[in-house]
Amino acid sequence: MGERYMTVEVIKGILIPFLGTSAGAGCVFFMRGKIHPLVQRALIGFASGVMVAASIWSLLIPAMEQVTSEGIVKVIPAVAGFWFGILFLLLLDHVIPHLHMNSEEAEGPERARTKLQRTTMLVLAVTLHNIPEGMAVGVVYAGWLSGETSITALGALALSVGIAIQNFPEGAIISLPLKAEGMKKGKAFVYGVLSGAVEPIGAFLTILAAGLMLHSCLDLDPQDQLAETNIWSSPADYKLFANQFYSWTRDFSSLDNNSTKPLHSDYNSDLFTCKDDRNRFSNGTNSVQESDGNYGSAYAHIRRTNLLLQNASNYANQTDIAQYVGEAKFFRAYFYFELVQLYGDAIIVKKP
Repeated sequence: MGERYMTVEVIKGILIPFLGTSAGAGCVFFMRGKIHPLVQRALIGFASGVMVAASIWSLLIPAMEQVTSEGIVKVIPAVAGFWFGILFLLLLDHVIPHLHMNSEEAEGPERARTKLQRTTMLVLAVTLHNIPEGMAVGVVYAGWLSGETSITALGALALSVGIAIQNFPEGAIISLPLKAEGMKKGKAFVYGVLSGAVEPIGAFLTILAAGLMLHSCLDLDPQDQLAETNIWSSPADYKLFANQFYSWTRDFSSLDNNSTKPLHSDYNSDLFTCKDDRNRFSNGTNSVQESDGNYGSAYAHIRRTNLLLQNASNYANQTDIAQYVGEAKFFRAYFYFELVQLYGDAIIVKKP
């Protein structure tokens, strides 16, 4: 599925949590007096439950399902992101002055605490938690916009609605205590609305940041840089490619070992007169285990030498690359020799 673009549907989705906070703040016009402490705790518990459920079923589980690996590797990205989110919120908790409900002592930088009013810090306490909620909505919609097949528009909408539901009591918990502190209903409502305004802003900035990262990292057009005509355009290109051949050579220090069957020995040939498991080719006992990687490795190296030779045939000045052509032919023969020593036979391949 291809990349999608910002639509009215996405804009509505990132605004829904903000509307939930605004609707909750509107309770200040309909309720009289203070919220009973038991009701307040119940609302906070309800908001917490909804957010935890949304985090698990709309964020963590989909994040793990997007990973194709199995075992512990499947959960590492989600766990890493989970802890990064915790540390990010902890950082905000330390740098933003705020006052939690039913608390007498404010938190955050001391200098800022002494300058801000109690009501302002109450609003900042909820605003603090609304920032990552907006980012969560933005992350899901960014995934949907990028064309991620495991994220649907309905799933992103479900997360927005879930966060909006838990934002409703948060809006009420902001506006009603502010009214109890002596603030007018209209002003208390505005403060409650403003506490939720950071959510669509955070969501939009997250979508924008994700889009910039995707375009900078993934939307490159490699044809102009990696075309065959550019890779094999100069003798330096052939030299760079041929340099890898020298890392393929084997160790000649051991020529015979009954247990390891070293390469570049005549262990399997007809030259030995011992009555053990040597001379496999002549007595018909040679076999290759499935785990043996020498066969495939040898032909992988042969393919690379053939790749250089094929492109060299079209090069204008053959003299300039003669050394690298000679190296490719030598190492191709080298691995045919290795195949014969190991398996008694080899299939000749001259094209990559």
